[in-house]
Amino acid sequence: MNIILSWWWDTIKNSRLLNIFKDNLSWNRILIIPRAIEGKKYYKYEEWLSEVFPKKEYEIFVLDEWNLANYDRNFFMSFDWMYVWWGNTFKLQNIILEYNFYSVIAYFIENKIFYWSSAGAMIVMRDIETATGEDENLVWIHWNQFLWLDCFNWLNLFCHFDISKINDCKKFTKTHHGKYLGVWEGEWLIKDKDIIHFVWSETIYIFENWAEISCSNKSITLVQLSNLEFPIA
Repeated sequence: MNIILSWWWDTIKNSRLLNIFKDNLSWNRILIIPRAIEGKKYYKYEEWLSEVFPKKEYEIFVLDEWNLANYDRNFFMSFDWMYVWWGNTFKLQNIILEYNFYSVIAYFIENKIFYWSSAGAMIVMRDIETATGEDENLVWIHWNQFLWLDCFNWLNLFCHFDISKINDCKKFTKTHHGKYLGVWEGEWLIKDKDIIHFVWSETIYIFENWAEISCSNKSITLVQLSNLEFPIA
């Protein structure tokens, strides 16, 4: 297991799952990146962390654009896992690009545990273009910078998905190549090597070329995803 993705500010669900993980893994040093969010919401991470990870048991370091330049790569490598907060996807990507933080992220993907939430989850996909329906590009990230880490073999996401968005998702995929996964509000995705596990959902939706497939699998491999055959729209 190396990537955990979620889409909900649900302390109960998050606490339940993270407590399972922390009981089975040696997670002592935690690197938090909350700067995709704005204003007063930025400080809510302290409330959430205090419920899930008591300070007496864990060493927590919060990284933002004000202290990012003060630490080198070796410092970041000493942490056991990284949690990237939700918020504006374009702002988050701009910070990563501006401070050349890509190599640190790539290292964690290969060697550590990642927990990415919403905007953070978008960063590990093929590109962040679906974020245009959720976030304003206030930092003017250019379209040729939308391509990103592609940790799921060309799979992309529609975050905060629900049934009312099916037609919009289908319409988007008519002009955008690849397969798109509709991720329900509150869902957790856990990537363990080449297998994706869905924690909460009873049904998942996958979109391609103005068509959709629904299935009830709780786990699916990246190969199975790439080989799915869609009805002609």
